[in-house]
Amino acid sequence: IIRAVMRPSFLCILVLIASWKLEQTFDLPWKEGLITVLMTIFIIRAVVMKQLGTPLTHADDDGVPISGFTSRTGTGAVTCRFNVNLKGILRFIANKKEEREEEQKQMDTSDVSSVSTSTTQRRSNVEVSVTHIVVKAVARAMSDLPVLNSHHIYYPPLFINGFYPSDTIDISVVPGASSRGSNHIVTLQDVERMGIQEIAEAVARRKHRNQSDGTSNMFWSVFHKVGSIISWIPLSGKRNQSQFGSCIVFTSPDSENSEVDIEVAPAPHVGGANIAVVVGGIRGAVGPRSSSAPRYPILSVSVTIDCPAASVGTCRKFVEKVQKLLQFPEVYEKGTLRS
Repeated sequence: IIRAVMRPSFLCILVLIASWKLEQTFDLPWKEGLITVLMTIFIIRAVVMKQLGTPLTHADDDGVPISGFTSRTGTGAVTCRFNVNLKGILRFIANKKEEREEEQKQMDTSDVSSVSTSTTQRRSNVEVSVTHIVVKAVARAMSDLPVLNSHHIYYPPLFINGFYPSDTIDISVVPGASSRGSNHIVTLQDVERMGIQEIAEAVARRKHRNQSDGTSNMFWSVFHKVGSIISWIPLSGKRNQSQFGSCIVFTSPDSENSEVDIEVAPAPHVGGANIAVVVGGIRGAVGPRSSSAPRYPILSVSVTIDCPAASVGTCRKFVEKVQKLLQFPEVYEKGTLRS
């Protein structure tokens, strides 16, 4: 019913009614009232479009604007699975641990104030994990494919219907997606500008804040919902898609010697993320030379993308970038790896 009401024919009727109302209220001629209404709509639409920026076109460079009701895949969500050799990730984590230990030694030998010592110690005690590395890899890949970091805006009164890029790359993290306890969702903003160590510190800081201040979070969530509603109003700025980022990363390690891989489907149409990444368990893979070769650890990862603006090829390209970046975390963190 709502879609039928918001069709262009119905909007034209509304324009005519508004013109007639202007004529009755301000004694304007019917034609001048119609021109006034159309000019007002045109000016408001121009200002809103200036705020939104240029709408995204199809990922295969055919130059056609992306409609909110057109799916590039023709089906729905696209799921990709891959394995990553943990050699590079474990090396990076070990190097970060050595850096923290070195900072701790320098802190112990240096003559600094107790306040700065406490701050440095609290920062250096935050350990980098696989999840933090995955978050950074996803952010780097999304920066190369902005179509996946977009949101759909549908506002019929101003004839706006398309996908527009987000200002920053925001990613939500669920540190432990297990059934044994409640999980806290941590949303990081502008992840592309953060280092892996900064991501680890931010997740630990936000997680501690959520656990210790649940009542305050419930209080502020009311204002967040009100702000989301107000952001739909024209001239109020770009609409905030949801409380989640464009991607949500789950960590679901194996437990009790079970090897069960899960896949999580994103729900962008109900305010969720476009991409859901599940960091699974660590397995042992046999070396390529012979079946008797020693087993090396691999990490299972699944990526599900539900973005009508992205084609299947774009989804595959994104996952391939993430897989490549996870193999060299120390290189792409410095920005020297061409993905």
